[in-house]
Amino acid sequence: MAACILTWVLSGMTLVLTTLTAVLVATQGGEVFDQFREQEPDLVQSSGMTEQQFVATFLVVAIGLVLWSAAALVLAVLAFVGRGWARITLAVSGVCAALLTLVMAISGPPLLVPAIALGVGTWLLLRPEVAAWFATVRRR
Repeated sequence: MAACILTWVLSGMTLVLTTLTAVLVATQGGEVFDQFREQEPDLVQSSGMTEQQFVATFLVVAIGLVLWSAAALVLAVLAFVGRGWARITLAVSGVCAALLTLVMAISGPPLLVPAIALGVGTWLLLRPEVAAWFATVRRR
């Protein structure tokens, strides 16, 4: 249950924050790109990225994160009701999300907090007692 609650909280927050940020970038992409260019001028210059490419790339990544978060929410519900395959799929998703968050934490150390929470949620899903519970639910 704790792993499902962690998933619902983290995935829900990711879904909402990513959606809000995507709306901001979609509506005010020029201003966001200007700030990015001001903070990372070498990166923008070396990549040759235009404002349109920046906005398009960001929106593609944001859509992917929103879909991933929504899938995790659904998987947590399915795991909560006893679907073993959903537990394993959610654990794999948790490992991937934790690794991605750890990589992003290089530039933003506060991201270590959700990375640790993702790791804890994955560990909770993979504990032997949880696997045993899923095995008994499957036999019913």
